[in-house]
Amino acid sequence: MAGIIDRYIVREVARTFVGVTVVLMLILVGNQFARVLTRAASDRLVKEAVFQLLAITSMEYLSLLLPVALFIAIILALGRMHQDSEMAALDKGGLQNGNLALRTGIIVRPRIPRAVLAEVGFHSRCVSSRQEVPVPCSSVTSRCKYT
Repeated sequence: MAGIIDRYIVREVARTFVGVTVVLMLILVGNQFARVLTRAASDRLVKEAVFQLLAITSMEYLSLLLPVALFIAIILALGRMHQDSEMAALDKGGLQNGNLALRTGIIVRPRIPRAVLAEVGFHSRCVSSRQEVPVPCSSVTSRCKYT
């Protein structure tokens, strides 16, 4: 029976995690898109580099956002379970809140989420350090040899 409860908690947290991650990424990437378009409109950034810069910053945002999204997802999923009286049913079934905290730790404890987070962070730093975003010549010097 513990396996069923664990799978149920993981499924609820995973659904909420995906939703929270998508919403927060849309907010952050939308904000960054507005900043990049402002820079491109004022000729401080080449227009071809807008989506390239947006992709690089979104990867960096994702590496910062995943732990926060997981924390918010756990809180929202367990809060919804309390509101729908599922926690009362689990308590009557013999699962106390202390055991639930240990079961929620099953989500955070494995090495897979940490490995994914490390890979995303490492990959985004490597990509952003290798990419060169072109800047217009007028903002660098008045004597540009590339025009």
